[in-house]
Amino acid sequence: MKKQKSEKYTGHRKTGILLTEDILPDMKALSSEQEQLVLYAYHMFDKAHLVMLAEKEFIPNKDVSLMLKALREMEKSGIEKVRLDAGGGMHSGEYYLIRQLGEEIGGKIHLASAHP
Repeated sequence: MKKQKSEKYTGHRKTGILLTEDILPDMKALSSEQEQLVLYAYHMFDKAHLVMLAEKEFIPNKDVSLMLKALREMEKSGIEKVRLDAGGGMHSGEYYLIRQLGEEIGGKIHLASAHP
């Protein structure tokens, strides 16, 4: 899989990363107004999921600790603002973590995830 520079990460659902052509327009992320209503829930899911990954020893504790610390830093700046700026809808936490910590650490957040 082609990798992007962490600080410019925009997700894997892009042409040339995992896809050979653009996704259909109606499959793209929700609008900002729609997203804002659920961003806090996505944030809580991400934190809980990281705790589960640590408890099941799927991810080293040092990586989980770095990711949880980064999410707490996000809270200081405002969950909705930071996640909207990051883009990616329900995956805004992943985008943020990869940009902050690199794909090798931040990219582990959706390991064993049941996102649709």
